[in-house]
Amino acid sequence: MTEVALRSVGKLLRRVREANAAIAVDTRVDWPRDLADPEGGTMLCHDEGARTVGDLRGQLRPVPSGHTELPGVIEQTTAACRTLVADRVADGEPTYVPSHAEHGGWRRWDRIQEWLTANREAFSTALQD
Repeated sequence: MTEVALRSVGKLLRRVREANAAIAVDTRVDWPRDLADPEGGTMLCHDEGARTVGDLRGQLRPVPSGHTELPGVIEQTTAACRTLVADRVADGEPTYVPSHAEHGGWRRWDRIQEWLTANREAFSTALQD
């Protein structure tokens, strides 16, 4: 990924965070936990793929304006998604099993995590601009 593209992603993430922060979420609702932040929160995420694989929503915490924290939260979210996929694949869900295999399996997940870790500093820098 080029520096320009990485900065663009960082700016987009900042805009998404600001937009999400403006939406009130009832924290008393028992939201699904599959994609939820383990620390809970006052923001709601929704997986656009949910139209085909079920309702995947979860509560998220707003990331403080400390730019150094967001890349770590992205890594944590990626790990939560990996767990979700692992559970679905282990259960033999027909939507997940072939998709997981066709898109590179666990090697792909490992590459994603390695890339995120390797680019953590660049993300933090891009978010400060």
